[in-house]
Amino acid sequence: MVSHNSSNNNSTDFIAGGISGGTTRFFVAPLDVVKIRFQVQATLKKNAKAEGSIPVNIKYRTVWQTIGTIIKEEGFTALWKGNLTGTFLWISFSGVQFGAYQQVLKRLRPPSKNEGPTYKRLGDYLLSGGFAGFVATYATYPLDLVRTRLASQIEPKKYLGMIDCFSKILKADGPKGLFRGVVPTTLEIIPYIALQFTIYEESKNFYKRTYNVEDSEVGPITQLCCGAIAGTLSKLVVLPLDTIKKRMQVSGVELGYGHKIEVHGVWDCAKKIAAKEGFRGFYKGTVPSLYKAVSSGINAEYGEKLVCSNLFNTNSTQLLFLFCLFQYLFSYQQ
Repeated sequence: MVSHNSSNNNSTDFIAGGISGGTTRFFVAPLDVVKIRFQVQATLKKNAKAEGSIPVNIKYRTVWQTIGTIIKEEGFTALWKGNLTGTFLWISFSGVQFGAYQQVLKRLRPPSKNEGPTYKRLGDYLLSGGFAGFVATYATYPLDLVRTRLASQIEPKKYLGMIDCFSKILKADGPKGLFRGVVPTTLEIIPYIALQFTIYEESKNFYKRTYNVEDSEVGPITQLCCGAIAGTLSKLVVLPLDTIKKRMQVSGVELGYGHKIEVHGVWDCAKKIAAKEGFRGFYKGTVPSLYKAVSSGINAEYGEKLVCSNLFNTNSTQLLFLFCLFQYLFSYQQ
C-alpha cells in the first residue's frame, strides 16, 4: 500500500481515496443505474410446475436493452440519475475506507515488521479491510439510500433531487428512515472490502513470489489485473446481500415497474425473493455488478496510488473541489 513520510499521511490517504473513487464513479454511473433497476425490479413467476418458472412483468431484461429503454423513455442523461449523490458517496466512502484501512494495517503490520506466517498476514488484511468497510458504511449510508431512490425512479419523478429526497425520507420515516437496509449493507460490505483487499494483496504476493520481484517492481498492468480479480471474486460472494439491501431501500416505494416491494427486515426480504423469484432472484444485476466490481477493484489499489503519486505536487484541496464542481454541473438536471 501507499506510504509517505509526510505528516499529512492521513489527509493524503483520504483525499487520494476520495478522488480515485469519485473518478471511477463517474464512468461506472450508467452501470450502477442499470444494476439498481435490475435489483429492485421484483418479478413473479408463473406456475413453476406448469410453465417452468418463466418470469413475467419484466421491463428491464438485459444490460443493453435496459440502457436503450432508459435513453428512449427518460433521456441520455438519465443514465446518470443519482450521480451527484453517488459521487459524494464514493468520494466519502473511498476516502474513509482507504484512510481506515491504511491506519489499521500500519498498526498491525508496521514497515519494520517481518512478513510472518501466511495465516497472520491474511488475518491482518481481513481485519483491516473489514474494519475499514464497517466504518465507511455507517459514515456514508444515508447517501447510499438516497442514491438508490434517485437511480431507481422513472418519469414522472417522485424525488426532484438529493435534498428533496433527503427531506421526504425524513418527513415520512424520521432519521431512522435514512438507515433502512443498513444491516444487510454491513453484512455485505465487511466481507466484501475484507475479501477485496485480501485477494488483491495475495494476488500481488503470488506474482512477486512467482517472478521473484520486489513490490516496487510490480507493474501497472499486473496491479490492474490483481484489482480486477479481487473486485470480481469478492462481489460474487456478497451480491445476494446487495440485492436484499436494495429491496429494503425501496420498500414501500411505488417504482412504476415490477411489483411493489414490501419487506420487513433482512430475513423477510430473503424469504420473499426465494419464494417469488427463486435463487436467481438474489443474483439480479450480476453482469453490471461485475463490470462495476472490476473497476472498483482496480480503483481500490491502483487508483489510490496513481493519485497519491501526484498529490504532493498538486493543490489537492483545489483538485477535489474542481472535481466535485464538475460532477455537480454534469448531474444538475438529475
